[in-house]
Amino acid sequence: MHFVKNKGQGREKFMALKLDMEKAYDRIEWPYLFALLHKLGFSPIWINWIRECVTTAMFSVLVNGQSAGYFPSSRGLRQGDPLSPLLFALCTEGFTALIKAAIMNHRLHGVRMNSRCPMVSHLLFADDSFLFLRASQRDDVNLLSLLREYESISGQRVNLMKSAAFFSPNMVQSDQEDLGEFLGIGSIGLQDHYLGLPSLMGSSKIDTFRYVEEKLLSVLAGWKNRCLSSAGKEVLLKSVAMALPVYVMSCFRLPLELIRRLNAHMARFWWGATEGHRRIHWRSWKYLCMSKFYGGLGFREFGCFNQALLAKVAWRILKEPTTLLARIYRGRYNFDSNRFLSVAPGSNPSYGWRSILFGRDLLQQGIRWQVGNGESIRAFEDTWLPTNPPSRPSPKPGALSSHPFVSAFIDPGSKQWNLAALNCFFDNALVAIIRQLPLPQRRLVDDIIWHYEANGLFSVKSAYHLAFSHLRPVPRKTGVSVIDSVLWKWVWTRKLPPKLLFFLWQCLQRVLPTREALATSGMDLLPVCTACGRREETLEHLFFSCHVARRLWRITGFHSRLQTWKLGSFAGFIRHSLYNYNEPDADYFSLQVVCLLWRLWKNRCSVFFDRKQVRIETLASQWRHQVSEADLAILQSNHSASATLGSSANGGLSVHVANGFQYVVTFDGATRLGLLGTSAFVIKDSSGCLLSAQARQWDGVNDALVLEALALRDVLLECQRRNLHSVSVARDAKIIIDKCYARDFHHSKVGILLKEICCLLDDLPDYSLRFIGRSNNREAHSVARHALFMSPRMFKGFDFFSWLRCM
Repeated sequence: MHFVKNKGQGREKFMALKLDMEKAYDRIEWPYLFALLHKLGFSPIWINWIRECVTTAMFSVLVNGQSAGYFPSSRGLRQGDPLSPLLFALCTEGFTALIKAAIMNHRLHGVRMNSRCPMVSHLLFADDSFLFLRASQRDDVNLLSLLREYESISGQRVNLMKSAAFFSPNMVQSDQEDLGEFLGIGSIGLQDHYLGLPSLMGSSKIDTFRYVEEKLLSVLAGWKNRCLSSAGKEVLLKSVAMALPVYVMSCFRLPLELIRRLNAHMARFWWGATEGHRRIHWRSWKYLCMSKFYGGLGFREFGCFNQALLAKVAWRILKEPTTLLARIYRGRYNFDSNRFLSVAPGSNPSYGWRSILFGRDLLQQGIRWQVGNGESIRAFEDTWLPTNPPSRPSPKPGALSSHPFVSAFIDPGSKQWNLAALNCFFDNALVAIIRQLPLPQRRLVDDIIWHYEANGLFSVKSAYHLAFSHLRPVPRKTGVSVIDSVLWKWVWTRKLPPKLLFFLWQCLQRVLPTREALATSGMDLLPVCTACGRREETLEHLFFSCHVARRLWRITGFHSRLQTWKLGSFAGFIRHSLYNYNEPDADYFSLQVVCLLWRLWKNRCSVFFDRKQVRIETLASQWRHQVSEADLAILQSNHSASATLGSSANGGLSVHVANGFQYVVTFDGATRLGLLGTSAFVIKDSSGCLLSAQARQWDGVNDALVLEALALRDVLLECQRRNLHSVSVARDAKIIIDKCYARDFHHSKVGILLKEICCLLDDLPDYSLRFIGRSNNREAHSVARHALFMSPRMFKGFDFFSWLRCM
C-alpha cells in the first residue's frame, strides 16, 4: 500500500482492490469443496470423513420465538465449527490458482515495486480478499471474467457495490472514476482501517492510531471499577486490556505520546481513579511493570512490549529469508539476507519498515553467533561470546593487528580450541569463556541464536524483559534495607488468597494508606494512630505497637513471635517471623499471621470511616472464621489441581538393557567448582556384559548440559568406530533425549553438538532413545565422578574398563 500510495510518476498505474464476499461461508458449493480436496491430494477416506461432517449438519430457525424444527442444507459451511475456517481456507486455493494462471498468461498483471521484488497480486485472509493489479481497462475486463468463473464453480458471490478500490496518484481522477464505474465498484478510496490496522498512514501518527486508545478507554469504562478487587483488576488488565493493542503493536511502532497515554490509562484504572476524581498513585507505572519477584506486579510497559513484538518480526526476516515479507523488504530496500542487521532505512522508507528497524535495535542486543566451523564469524567484529549481555571479544594489547575469523582459533585436526592461538590474542578471562563453547567434530555451519532463551529461539517474553531492563527503576528502600528478590519470590509463592497477597504487597511496599503515609503524600491530616490516638500511625505501630494490636496478638496466641523479634521494619518482621519459619505447617502459619494483620487493618478502617471500634474478642472471632474459610478454599483448590493433573509416572524406565537391541549405552557428565568437567560413557551388550567404559576431561567446561551432550557424542563416535549396530541409548536426564527425539535443537546452546549427534544417530541402522531412572545410570555416573578427581597425569592412560569391573 505504501508503494501504491507513493506512485506519483511513471506510465504504469496500479490499484488496490478490496473485494467483499456475500455470505462467504454459506455459499460454498459442496461438489467444489470435495473436488478441490481431491485435486489437492487428500485421501478419499479423509474426504469421505469431511463429507460426513459437512453434509450431515442440521439447522433450525425460530418462528415467532418457537423452534420450527431441524432441516438439512445443500451447500455452505457451518459457522462456529472449528473445522469450517480451515476448509474455507482450502476453498480459497481455487481463487488463488485462477489468479496465478491469469498472471502467467499475462491476462492480469500484479504489482512489482522493482526488479528485485517479487510480484504481489493478491493477499487473502479468510473471506477478505485484497487484489493488487495494474489499473487498465484490459486487466479489469479479465478480472471481471475471472470473478464470474470463480463464482460459477465455487458458489461465492462478489458484491462489487460493497467493495472498494484505491488507485495510485499518477492516475488522474477522471480515469479512476471511469475504471471504478466499469468495475461496478461502490467507492473509490479505502476505509480507514482494514483487519484492525490502518489502511494508509497519515502525517500524524497519533491521529492514525488514536483508535487504539479509544478502544482501550471503552473497555476500561465498561468495567465497574469500584466492584473489582485488586486481584480482579490485575486479571482484567493483564488478560484483556493489555492484549487489545498486541496486533497493532506487532506491525507498527506506536508514537511515544500514545504509549504514554496508554500507560497512564492503565495506571489510573489500577489505582481507582474515575472521571473527575483523582487517586494517589503510590507507585509509578514503571515500578508496577517490574516483575513480581522484584517488587512490582508484572504488568507490561507498552513501549517495551511494542519493541519486543516488532523484534519478533525482525527475527523472522533474519531467520526466514524466503517468506514473502522478507523477500519484499529485501528487494525494496536492496539488501542481502546476511546484511539485514546492518541495513540502513533507505530512501522514502515506509512506516512499517521503520517500525521493523526499531524492533531490530532490540534484536541486536540479544542475538549472538553459535560457533560451528567458525568460518562466518569475524572474531573481533561479531558478537559470539555467551556473556550477559552477549559480547564480542577484544584483543589484548600487543596482539597482531589482523582481523581473523573464529575458524583461525580452531585446531583443524582435533576440532578443538587452539589454546596457543587463543592465548596470543586474548587474556586469560576471555580464553576461559571461549573454552566453554562446545565445538562439533563435523563441519557444521555457524548460526545466529537468541541468547536469552535456553533453546536459542526468540521469544517476546525474554525480549520484553531485555527491553524493560533499560527502564527498570531502582528498587525502593522499605525500612532499613532493600527487599531482595528471594523474599519477593517467597511472598508470591505463598498459598494465600489473592486479596491477602496484595495486602502483603502493599505493606511491604509501604503503600498501605495509613495516616503517616497519607500525610507524607501531602494530605492535610494528623498522622496519629486512629485506634489509640497516641503515636504516629506507621505500619509498625499499627500492627505491632498499638495496644489494640498487642491485645489481639496475645489473645490469638501469637505474641511470642513479637517477643522474639526486635521491633524494626515491617519487612524485617516478615523475614524473621514468616520467611525463616521452616516448620511443616509454614503455609498455614503464614495464613494465620497475614489474616491477623488483615483483621487489624479492617479494624483500623472501621474506626477511621465508621467511628466504630470492634471489640478484641470479636476481632479474634472474625480472625478464626477468616482463617478457617481461607484454609478450606486453599484445600479445595489444591484438591482440584491434583485431580486435574492426575498421577504422573515416577522416575524412568527400570529396565537397564532394552529388549530387542544388541547393545545399550549410558552416559553422564560431572563438574567440580566450575573449573573442570568430565564426560563418561559405558557400553554393554544385551546380556549385560561390560564392553567399554571411557571418560574425558574438559578443562574450563562446567555446563552440565554441554557435558552430557559431549558424552553422548563421544559414545556414538565409539559405536561408529567399533561398527556397533542396534544400539539403545539411555540417559537419566530427559532434556538431551527429548531434544534428540524432537530434533528441536538448531538454536539451543548445545544445538551445534545435537546436530552432530543426530547425524551420528542417523548413521546407525537401528537405535532407540529412552529415559531411565537415576539408579540405572550409576555406572556412567561413577566413571564421570571418578575422572573428575583425577590429575591430568593420572587420568592419561587410566583403565576405566578394569576399574569399573572391579567395583
